[in-house]
Amino acid sequence: MSDAVQPSHATRVRELFEADVIAAGLGLELVAVGAGSVRLRFTVDERHVGWHGRCHGGVLFTAADVAMSYVSNRGEAQAFATHASIEFLGGVGLGDVVDIEGGETARRGRTAVLDAMLSVDGKIVAGLDRK
Repeated sequence: MSDAVQPSHATRVRELFEADVIAAGLGLELVAVGAGSVRLRFTVDERHVGWHGRCHGGVLFTAADVAMSYVSNRGEAQAFATHASIEFLGGVGLGDVVDIEGGETARRGRTAVLDAMLSVDGKIVAGLDRK
C-alpha cells in the first residue's frame, strides 16, 4: 500500500466526521487523515469528567473507537469491530488536550486489525486495540 492518501479516503473520512453526532457531542476535532490513519483531538471539559474529577475511561474508549471507525470505513466497504480493548496507562484531567492517533495495522477483506494511541503532552495515556 502506498503512503499517499487517496483523495477519496480523505473525503470519506471528512464526510463520516461531519455526520457523526457522537464526535460532535464529545467535542472531537478532526486533525489529520493519512494513508490508513486518522488523528483526532479534544480538550477535556466538564462533560468528560466523572465524580472523581478525572476524564472518564468510557469517554477515552469512545473517542478512540470513533477514530478507529473512520479508519475502518474510509473506503467503499463498510466494516465494524468484533472486538475492542483498552489499556489505561495514566490519568487525564480537566483541561488536558487528548490527541488520538489511530491506524490500521493489517487488513484482509472486511477484517482489519487497528490500534489507537491516546496521548497528553506527548505522553501515552491509553491504547486501544480493535479487530
